[in-house]
Amino acid sequence: PQPGRMVNLSTRTKIGFVGDSFALGFALSGTQKATLLIRGVGPALAAFGLTGALSAPRLEVNSGATVIAANEGWDKTGATAAQQITAAATAVGAFALPAGGLDTAVVVSLDPGSYTVNVKGLNGATGDVLAEVYDVSKNGTRLTNLSTNAKIYAEGEVLIPGITIEGGNTPRTLVIRAVGAGLGQFGLTSVVGDTRISVLSGSTVVATNNNWSQGGTTGDAGTLAAVFPVVGAFPLRATDPDAALIDAFAPGSYTLQAGAAPLVTNPNGQPATTVAPAQTGSVLVEVYEV
Repeated sequence: PQPGRMVNLSTRTKIGFVGDSFALGFALSGTQKATLLIRGVGPALAAFGLTGALSAPRLEVNSGATVIAANEGWDKTGATAAQQITAAATAVGAFALPAGGLDTAVVVSLDPGSYTVNVKGLNGATGDVLAEVYDVSKNGTRLTNLSTNAKIYAEGEVLIPGITIEGGNTPRTLVIRAVGAGLGQFGLTSVVGDTRISVLSGSTVVATNNNWSQGGTTGDAGTLAAVFPVVGAFPLRATDPDAALIDAFAPGSYTLQAGAAPLVTNPNGQPATTVAPAQTGSVLVEVYEV
């Protein structure tokens, strides 16, 4: 058996206020350097009918506290870099970025380890943005953990990460989490109080969870608690209504939807608790290879 491998993470979210940013993280496991295409797309989203896109993003790739690559305008750093970005996008099947635009992209060769991508708006720009990480080299070093830390600004909004599993002849088992209340153990206070995660293949929901400690069809609480330290995930408290699931996914593309769980109401239509969980705030979405 040869399970498929994760080759792409994309996240579409919003930068709602001046000075806001969001972070996308990934881990590489193996012994070789891996070549990655990393993009922060704003203006080019207009071609897909999305209004209100971020007009001018800035992209930074960090190893710890050190910025190891940055970009403002994907083809403004020279012809050689632009050719590398264009060739990498063609190789992985990414849509082309318009020449001379303010979308951002870099091609980087990285050692195994953990990295963070930060995307923010230039000169106070706000709006929707798409961040993407593609495995270009697809050698013995692979993506084993992908994460997105972003904000939900209004009730009913969701974060929309996407993952692609490629190759192999058997499904790949993944742990997928949407953590809101659990971020409180790290001192964060403005978080979604009760999270929900759904995984879709096309328009079909193939896995979902609302409260990890209550289990469900995609992993009981005991299994999840045992797997978290194995994959390097921080523990979740049973008292926090965070969402998590473990399941096997066949090669293909999947969309994740992470946001606030629907409020539970009593027969009179009022929240069942005196203080309803926050519907807005930060959410951390994570995908771990098992």
